[in-house]
Amino acid sequence: MTKAEMEQEIAKFKGLAESLSKKSNEMEAIAQTKVKEIELNAMGAVVLEEINRNVMTGVKYSVINALTSSYNSPILPMVAKVVMSREEEIKTAINEAFDFVLKKGDLVDALKSELSKKLARELINTVSGSIEKGITLCKQDPLFKSKVIVKINEILDSEHGGK
Repeated sequence: MTKAEMEQEIAKFKGLAESLSKKSNEMEAIAQTKVKEIELNAMGAVVLEEINRNVMTGVKYSVINALTSSYNSPILPMVAKVVMSREEEIKTAINEAFDFVLKKGDLVDALKSELSKKLARELINTVSGSIEKGITLCKQDPLFKSKVIVKINEILDSEHGGK
């Protein structure tokens, strides 16, 4: 291969390299545009989801408010009729929920735990006054005080080798 042919091949490669570089830049620009489009679509979806959630919350609030706050609400009698017509289904659902919770044991364990804590607090509150009175009486009794001092001295002597 001659020098001219080599220079010609090098020029071709340079042209190809420049072309590839240009195409790469174009592809990068297209990719960035697509990423921005995707980000905007995602943001739009999030906004739509938030709007939907807010609308549903508003509807729920309105229905609950109409059911609980309005004295002469036209919805109240309708809901009462629907509930009464499905009374057995509702009872069954409630019974199944209770069965599930009771069989799982967590509720029973939680009730036992809380009841034990409550009873312990009540016993301590009830007994603490009596204990305080007993301690006060013992503090006022000179014979008791002297016995306590003797016992403390005995303990200290035994701990320190009779010194």
